[in-house]
Amino acid sequence: MKIFRNWDGNPQPSYVTVGNYDGVHRGHQSLLTTLNEIANPDAAKIVMTFDPHPLAVLHPQRTPARIIDLHTKIARLADCGIDQINVVHFTRKFAAMPAELFIQRLCQKLNMRCLVVGSDFSFGHQRRGDTKLLKKLAAQMNFELKIISNYYDNNLRVSSKLVREVLASGNLKQACQLLGSPYRFYGRIVYGDQLGRSLGFPTANLRFSGNIALKGIFAAKAYLAGQLWPAALSIGYRPVVNGKHLCIEAHLINFTGDIYGKEIIIEPVQKIRDEQNYFDLAKLKAAIAEDVKKCMDILDNPTTSSQRSS
Repeated sequence: MKIFRNWDGNPQPSYVTVGNYDGVHRGHQSLLTTLNEIANPDAAKIVMTFDPHPLAVLHPQRTPARIIDLHTKIARLADCGIDQINVVHFTRKFAAMPAELFIQRLCQKLNMRCLVVGSDFSFGHQRRGDTKLLKKLAAQMNFELKIISNYYDNNLRVSSKLVREVLASGNLKQACQLLGSPYRFYGRIVYGDQLGRSLGFPTANLRFSGNIALKGIFAAKAYLAGQLWPAALSIGYRPVVNGKHLCIEAHLINFTGDIYGKEIIIEPVQKIRDEQNYFDLAKLKAAIAEDVKKCMDILDNPTTSSQRSS
């Protein structure tokens, strides 16, 4: 699979879909399946996506939490059979592009022969473009248009908004159902303030771009250098030390060694509790010890733990 910035890419004919694709959930996958099925063998299958999220530029106060990072999004799109991903650096200038010009550039820059979108797709300046306009432009610019109906799971429309809400509630089982696979995210390990180490529970501090949808304490799996480690995962603001910034920390149980700067994949398995303020470090240390015990029980006996928590 090839990855390009903005409008760069292969001049061969292409079948294109456009969207933020946060989560690459089953609704997205339904659309991508159609793209794969209808694409000509000699055409490139392209996803155009955006980074940062458009609302982060246009209305920062309304920016949604991210389900997955860009690295994980690209990996999940590749698993869906996509040949090329164009990551657009979203700016106010890009947002001001008229809908007609945006489609014209898709045809010219990416040699688009077919556009595949959802029924509620909107685009262009102030999102004035819709499927009605697309039908008109398809006839004018001579490209095929395929409009895909919404995807439902148990009468729920599967969307990134729904996945975010489910993750925020801590229901990882339902989140995995909506995603069609285990929920995972990627991070790079950075230096923290060594608080966990001073308490006897050293943590890997993860750099994650944006505000993650998940909050709380979780039993998790950590994939580091091709090896799997049980982990206690904390996502929150650490009120015991008056934290002001969101921290993602994973204590890899029984792991020793220097891992700063390395890449890690985290798979939360089950929520243990919400973040709490223990008022002093001694109580925090005792709570972490209890969390680690619960994590080991959950990860050693996933079926039993799941039944107990349901």
